[in-house]
Amino acid sequence: MESNPTRRLRNVKTARKLPVFLNLEEAEAILTASKDSKFPERDYAMMKLFLQTGCRLSELVGLELSQINLKEMYVRYLGKGSKERIVPLTESTSQAIRDYLAVRRPKTQSCKQVFLNNFGGAIAGESVQLYFKTICDKAGIEHKNLSIHKLRHTCFTLLLKAGVDIATIKEIAGHDDINTTSIYLHVTQNEVRAAMEKHPFR
Repeated sequence: MESNPTRRLRNVKTARKLPVFLNLEEAEAILTASKDSKFPERDYAMMKLFLQTGCRLSELVGLELSQINLKEMYVRYLGKGSKERIVPLTESTSQAIRDYLAVRRPKTQSCKQVFLNNFGGAIAGESVQLYFKTICDKAGIEHKNLSIHKLRHTCFTLLLKAGVDIATIKEIAGHDDINTTSIYLHVTQNEVRAAMEKHPFR
């Protein structure tokens, strides 16, 4: 019987898959297209939260009214393992949420979720994915395996490109380990390589 040489291998590391993200122009196209939906205030507010705060789909779907403070401009997310983090909101995102809340019509007054479906109940993750696909189609954006989670990757990549340090992005993302966040460093290597082409010792 032939022995299997791989049996003695331990802790074999595999290459980490780089995150898929949208560039700034594509992200702006998503926001513009979301205003042309059947429920523009809601869809625009959702896309703003995804792109500005980098929230997970589960965090947005489970978001309750008490977790948003528009006066102080922040949102309190309950992430994996019920880990809480506070993410500041920009003025434009805060205004988008205000505009949505002005037209939010819950089926019952006991509904605490921020984002509602077409019938006034709490929105489901599958519905958000469907709305996102429709918005991408309107925006003319085509990426392989494009999902709503890519907006989270887009948020952190754009922050990194804007000069925000990796430790701060870790806190915004709610990552336990900075090694998880550091994967976003790799997606900017094209820019780094282009910059090095300008080096006087090239």
